[in-house]
Amino acid sequence: MNSQYNTLIGTLIIYLFCLISFNVQAQTNNAFWNPQMQQIAEPGSEPNSIVFSENSQLNPNTIFEAEKVAFGLTNEVCMELQEVKVEKAGLTCHVYQQYYKGIKVEGAMVAVFSNNNEAVKMEGEIIPATVLENAFCTMELEMVDARFWGCTMELDMIDARVGWLSLLELDLRKARELAIKNVGATKYLWEDDTEEMKLQETTNDPTASYFPKGDLVFKEVEGDVILLCYVFEIASLIPYGNARVYVNALNGDIVSLESLSELSVAKTNTTGILSPLLNPPVASRKIPVSASPNPFIAYTTFKFELNQNSAVEIILYDLLGNVKKVVAERAYFQSGIHEVIIEGDGLQSGMYICQIRANSKTGMVKLVYRNR
Repeated sequence: MNSQYNTLIGTLIIYLFCLISFNVQAQTNNAFWNPQMQQIAEPGSEPNSIVFSENSQLNPNTIFEAEKVAFGLTNEVCMELQEVKVEKAGLTCHVYQQYYKGIKVEGAMVAVFSNNNEAVKMEGEIIPATVLENAFCTMELEMVDARFWGCTMELDMIDARVGWLSLLELDLRKARELAIKNVGATKYLWEDDTEEMKLQETTNDPTASYFPKGDLVFKEVEGDVILLCYVFEIASLIPYGNARVYVNALNGDIVSLESLSELSVAKTNTTGILSPLLNPPVASRKIPVSASPNPFIAYTTFKFELNQNSAVEIILYDLLGNVKKVVAERAYFQSGIHEVIIEGDGLQSGMYICQIRANSKTGMVKLVYRNR
């Protein structure tokens, strides 16, 4: 009897779980397939891959302003145009970045492809306004006493980028100190006058500096949790390399520390032996990469695989961490396997490191170039 009772209870639990999952999925689909979206998107479109109907006649320059309701945007959740470029297929690509309350939402970037100034498809991720607003409400309740400040009241009373930011207990200076401490390098590039002068000469900017200025971003972490973070690019001299550090703006926790150069040779290392730099990304954050032929003479094909649509950066470094080639800079790629050509022109014979960055993930491969 007990066995039958337990079986019945187990069956009911599984049924309820499936019912809840189905309802959540249905709500998600309904939110995407709102009446306005149904008017402009072809059936079969998904939130991260939309094909626009032929009669939609959407201008790629004004699409998110004209169809704000369809994309779930508000006055505080908007898409800002970053660049326009022509693809090999003849389509024009408008790359947009999402912002909330004037602050960048990392990873929320889309590409709108158009033909004759008419949008035909969109690839990428837009985080729904409701998700961002709910996350912000949670942040507010952590920043102020909920007994005195209700979330809706606070949204109406404080300025989007000044008023509520003043409520943060952790300011930019303290966050930078925590970031530098967690990198733990012996010496940083901004502490070296020679390196600072080289940077100013290269950029033709007398005010240029490696000193990490930092910025505020909304960052989506594991479990679809969105955090308000300070982000810093930190350039170290000993060991030689770069790191990107995210610091929780509410409590000072280190959200992530990403090495931008997984392997390098410290300038003080005279042995020429490759050594790990800072904290290499964990396996789950690595992008599968390869290159062939390797060693190469004229060119090599750099192959990589993305698990989601991404803005990609591919850079070729020498063993001292100096940038030798920018292969791709904020280039947009869809999910899947891709190949790019890296030519050897302008390179000296020797070993190089090719690194790719996309959506807070990295991948790298050592290349050997042989000049004829």
